[in-house]
Amino acid sequence: MTVLLLILLFLCVCFLCVALAPLRVRAEFSLDGEKYGYRLGFSWIHRAILRGNCSSDHPRLTLSLFFWDLPVGDTADEEDVAAREVPRGPAPDTSAPAHAAVSPAEPAASSTPPAPVPAAAQEEPPAAGADPARARPRQVPPPRESRKPSPVRFFLLQGNWRDKTLRCLGRTLAGFFWPGRVTRFTLEIRGGDGDPAMAGIVAGAVNAFVHALGLQDSRRLRITYEPVYDQPCLQLKGQVHASTSLSRLSRPVVRMLVTFPYLSTLVTWLRWRRKCRQERAVGTPA
Repeated sequence: MTVLLLILLFLCVCFLCVALAPLRVRAEFSLDGEKYGYRLGFSWIHRAILRGNCSSDHPRLTLSLFFWDLPVGDTADEEDVAAREVPRGPAPDTSAPAHAAVSPAEPAASSTPPAPVPAAAQEEPPAAGADPARARPRQVPPPRESRKPSPVRFFLLQGNWRDKTLRCLGRTLAGFFWPGRVTRFTLEIRGGDGDPAMAGIVAGAVNAFVHALGLQDSRRLRITYEPVYDQPCLQLKGQVHASTSLSRLSRPVVRMLVTFPYLSTLVTWLRWRRKCRQERAVGTPA
């Protein structure tokens, strides 16, 4: 019994370490005229345990687990493989086969048999003393089919179930809007349009905005603007660092699974099944 409790305690500790371990994400970007670059990376628990990187120079994702590099998508391109393949066997004859010329006076015989005439379209034999010109094809009424009510429309018409489901989905989607916290954000702007007056106005507006938010002495959020007076240019450079965890990412899903209206869904489904049976009973001929 003691060994079992120790095993359960060890499993709980491992689960808590995995769920509460920090997942750090970082992104760097730059823009210089028409040239742009980026660099993305993440690390879990610690950079020496699991990390991944990709950039504009190397867009393929690179994963590293402890001291091993895990290739992701390290396969040859399908077009290169197809180009290196050597065709085997003789090439198929793609020339069009010669067809015998058919005289316009002699129509070509069709090998497809004529389609049979349905029994519903066969003409009734004219009665004795009736005019054969007035004979009309016999009309067979189509069988009456029972239409099954749409489950989506039926569920949406149920106000109680619809309100509960919308509230549940709203809470779930709201949880994905802020899955983590931003630990650092920097943005450096250097630009101008060649007009010194306009560059000075933009620099004053940016500095006023930064001082209004109180970001001039902040280490986590920093925005700077350097005006260029003599030539038009635009250069951007920034980085974003964020932190989250698996428990925080899975919290909206767990909330949806817990607060979903299962009982209302079951009751609505039973009502829909009963309505289907009633429609089928009405549509069945006596």
